Amino acid sequence: MLPPGSTIIGRIEKAHGLHGILLAHLDPQIQISRLPRNPAHCWVELGGRWTPFRCLEFRHRIPHGILIKLDNILNPEQGRPLFQAAIALENVQKPLKANSATSEQ
Repeated sequence: MLPPGSTIIGRIEKAHGLHGILLAHLDPQIQISRLPRNPAHCWVELGGRWTPFRCLEFRHRIPHGILIKLDNILNPEQGRPLFQAAIALENVQKPLKANSATSEQ
């Protein structure tokens, strides 16, 4: 179960470089401007369970991507089990979808 107050922001796609930095693609509904600049931690879904990771770096990558360095992920091999895993942050709101149906009165 996703921790209360957390929102899935996207998925980890692949390693970026040799030092354990990961590239995550954001959900198209997530606006980069609404993400925290330096979150202390994030949640990653591993085997159906949400696991906390301390964020050491968190950089926006245009468009719809972030580069993230997680504690204890030192190289691409250690990051590989996280590829395609959902990632969530606390205090991020997805914009509400407008109701496309119109009511006639």
